[in-house]
Amino acid sequence: MTLYPVLSYTMLNRVMAFLLLCGIAGMASCTYFDKSKDNHLPREKMRSILLDLSIAESYSAIVKDTTRKPGVKSPDSLAAYYKIIFDKHHMTKGTFDSSLAWYKQHPTEFDSLLTSIIPTATRWRDSAAKK
Repeated sequence: MTLYPVLSYTMLNRVMAFLLLCGIAGMASCTYFDKSKDNHLPREKMRSILLDLSIAESYSAIVKDTTRKPGVKSPDSLAAYYKIIFDKHHMTKGTFDSSLAWYKQHPTEFDSLLTSIIPTATRWRDSAAKK
């Protein structure tokens, strides 16, 4: 099973919307984080993971399934995609979650991280639109 199916224009718009929502949620988050524990994934690793996760989120909403309405994410396929992504990056969901919490507590870094993903998603979307 490949993680990167043919990327459609609609799917890439969803990727960008997902990234925007992650940024807003991260900026608005008010969870407690122990500043003495500065353990988090490096920026480039987190960037790669977030890009993969946003593609998985978008793809799971457009996969044809007779049990769901169009546009509704499939929780089963999404869980499988997340497992593939975490395995690909040699990490656990817990490691990702703790890094995400760290980035939420550092909104400048998180905003910069999400902003760096947008050109790649835009390039993919434009490439898919030409096909």
